[in-house]
Amino acid sequence: MRKKIFLISNLFFLIGILVLSSCTPLKRMNYMQDKESSKEVKNNKATYNYKLQPRDVVYIRVLSIDEKLSKFFNVGDNSSAYTTNMGVYISSFSVNDSGYVELPIVGKTLVRGLTLEEARSAVQKSINEYLNQATVIIKLVNFNVSVIGEVTRPGNFPILDEKVNIFQILGMAGDLTIYGNREKVMLIRTTNEGTNTFYIDLTDKNIINSEYFYLMPNDVIYVSTLKTKPLGFGTFPFSTILSAVTTFLLILNFMKVK
Repeated sequence: MRKKIFLISNLFFLIGILVLSSCTPLKRMNYMQDKESSKEVKNNKATYNYKLQPRDVVYIRVLSIDEKLSKFFNVGDNSSAYTTNMGVYISSFSVNDSGYVELPIVGKTLVRGLTLEEARSAVQKSINEYLNQATVIIKLVNFNVSVIGEVTRPGNFPILDEKVNIFQILGMAGDLTIYGNREKVMLIRTTNEGTNTFYIDLTDKNIINSEYFYLMPNDVIYVSTLKTKPLGFGTFPFSTILSAVTTFLLILNFMKVK
């Protein structure tokens, strides 16, 4: 009997060791925690507004009371073209390497380093020289973010607002799976100076002060897999362990009968 109890105790001890060694504390699954050891990053993105760069694509539309005149300043007068992403893209303007967009009749307007509102004002000023009481609309067309790795719905997501943060895009991707590493999410960003990678800790609330909190066009987010699986009460394999213990006890009883 003592031998039986000793074997059962050892079995539960081994099971406990295996569980503890293969589990990730649920605390690592929570977002935006208070972490005293975290470095505070200067909050230079609190009033974030994206600034146009060369090779950006912007949709520009000029509207006025006189439609016959305003159509000369627009590319693609077929309104049905604006019902698809490709139609909008074809009817848009690229920012050239020098930072200019070139509109019909108006010519070149410098928009490099300007926010969308500043760019709209610059184009509006150029249009006012040719057309009275006109309204200029400008939108960023090439804002796409890719999310890959341990997320529910990986893919490439078009962004309709030039101001989107990492939690919003992860929400579009269905959030991280339980196996996603929330403490080391990789952000791949391509700029005119080249491609760089940065790591973001989603469990630290100071992320809102990070310069990488807001995303830029063509950013890629990669969520790696945890080395250990996070197990809580909802995912703990109680049935499997209970079945194993029951089988073990039946074997012991069988040996005893023998």
